[in-house]
Order: sequence, then C-alpha cells, then structure tokens
Amino acid sequence: MAHRKEQFDVIETTKPTWHGLEILRENITLQDNCLRRFEIVPTELYIPVNNQLIEDGDGNFVGSFKKDGTVRLVCSDNPEIKIGQPYNPETFVPITNEAFLDLIDRSCAGTNHKLVSIGSVRSRNTGPPLAPPRSGLSPTDSP
Repeated sequence: MAHRKEQFDVIETTKPTWHGLEILRENITLQDNCLRRFEIVPTELYIPVNNQLIEDGDGNFVGSFKKDGTVRLVCSDNPEIKIGQPYNPETFVPITNEAFLDLIDRSCAGTNHKLVSIGSVRSRNTGPPLAPPRSGLSPTDSP
C-alpha cells in the first residue's frame, strides 16, 4: 500500500496515476472538486462520569456523560469518518475545506494555472471512535 490511500480518501486527477485509485475528470477546478463535496464538522467529545458506562443490549450506552473539553472533526458526508486527533477548540481553529480552497483560488487569481490533481489522501482517516453518547443523545447534544 505504498500509495497510502485509505478507504475513505478521494483523489481526483486529469491523468491516470500509477496506482489507478483516482477518479478521472476532464476538468478539475478550485470551485468544482472532491473537497467541495464535504466539509469538516467539529464534534464535542464526551466521557462517562465516574468511568461508569453500561451498554443496554441494544447498542445504546446508558450512564452520565460530561464534555471532556475537546473536539474531534468529522466529515459532513459521513460522520463516522474522523479527521485527525481531538483538539482544544479554545487554542486551535481548523480551516474549513471551503476557506482553504477559496484562499488558494484568491492566491492564484490572475495567474495562468491548471489544477490537475486534488484529494484528501491521508486526511480522512478512521481514527478511534467517538465516546458513545448517553442513550437518545447524539455526540453534539448536551447531556
């Protein structure tokens, strides 16, 4: 697996690559590409109070949860896809795909350029799972 492309990574290119794992497109622009099709979503993480966590047999977890003060990024098109490691939202603010691509677009404005490849290689990994929410709550709900 020398290409390091993971299950949920996407590569768009105008020419075939050596590994053949890309999506071929005739024209890729900064306004129309795979990174514009999903966004990062900050999701608060929770931990069980007093380390007591019980599964109810239906896949739900019951008990008391509290926010642990960290956030994990997930993908808007598939919240099961975790991005990077948890971080402190008071000391770090990630750049969104939209803001990143718009920045590149403004930086290249007025230049003769052609986008030939873009992707999320090694960015959309399946890291450790989010702490399970209390029964009936999503990870972004307050306990």
